[in-house]
Amino acid sequence: MTLLEVVMVMGILAVAFGMFSTTMVASNRTRSINRDTALAAEAARVIFETMRNLNPADLYALYNSMPADDPGGEGTGPGANFAVPGLYPLAGDPDGMVARIRLAERKDLDAWQLREDVIDPALGLPRDLNGDSMIDDLDHAQDYLVFPVRIELDWEGRYGARRMTVSTMFTRFRKAR
Repeated sequence: MTLLEVVMVMGILAVAFGMFSTTMVASNRTRSINRDTALAAEAARVIFETMRNLNPADLYALYNSMPADDPGGEGTGPGANFAVPGLYPLAGDPDGMVARIRLAERKDLDAWQLREDVIDPALGLPRDLNGDSMIDDLDHAQDYLVFPVRIELDWEGRYGARRMTVSTMFTRFRKAR
């Protein structure tokens, strides 16, 4: 009878130990994923705050896909792609960066333009960017009132590829005449 009780207790302990180790592995995985997600969210927040504190007239030129129009000279702006310390880009990523800033831009005749007619539902586009009640195909880099921005972060985490997308809308107001 005692041997049977010992075997039953050992079986119960084995099941309990298996459940405990599974919980610990899942907890470790969740902690790693949460750490990476927090790094990505913080990087997006820092970029948004940096953009919010810049001169609105320079915002598009600093973060668009064309380094030639950077206000401080070619290649001096941060650009559309950036690294995130602590996160690793996906294997085969062409620029080797974790994050990309997406704007309402389109390449037209060898130059990037801030356009209202871009189709991007995630950014709420097409949209009237300059407040004239029309959606047109002109460059609004100098006269926008609404500036939609999306940051896409793609990284290789400890447990596979991860993705986060964060969007916001900046506005500027016309001066009263």
